[in-house]
Amino acid sequence: MRAKITVNFEKVKGEWQNRFAAIALDDLPEPGKVYELVEIDEASDKQRKLFEPLCRLYFNSFCYPHEVKTWEDLRDDIKKRLGLGYSHLEYVDENYQIVTIPFKNWKESIPEKVLLDFQGGNKYRLKGILRSTTTYSSNQFFSMTDSMIREMIYNNVIHSKMGKKFDSILKEIGFEE
Repeated sequence: MRAKITVNFEKVKGEWQNRFAAIALDDLPEPGKVYELVEIDEASDKQRKLFEPLCRLYFNSFCYPHEVKTWEDLRDDIKKRLGLGYSHLEYVDENYQIVTIPFKNWKESIPEKVLLDFQGGNKYRLKGILRSTTTYSSNQFFSMTDSMIREMIYNNVIHSKMGKKFDSILKEIGFEE
């Protein structure tokens, strides 16, 4: 259920109570049930709905300069290069246990043996986990999407078979260089 809060009532009949009025945006709440309210950044939600179709369009244009097999690979590459990158890394230790460490501490935290094995060609020894776009702020999402659009323009997506669709998206969102 999604709802938009319209009024907060603080005093009811002289007593402080936590009540509010809201507009139900989809399903109606059931009386007597408990719901958890979570604030949604609607700007980020709209940006998310723009980002994935743009990634698909970029992939279908065949204009991206990076080697990827699917549009999801391209999306992950963009999140890594233009977005916030990795949130944490995983590797397998000597006891075959998966160890998770924050990405910012990787140089101090990963044993030298694991790094040497990875650099020697064992690419499965170390795995980077990308930051979820749900953790991006509106400004961070805007920056990543803006950089991707500029990269798409630089790589001539506008002159590809997907050019008309790309141009219509740019006009719809009011993109200006």
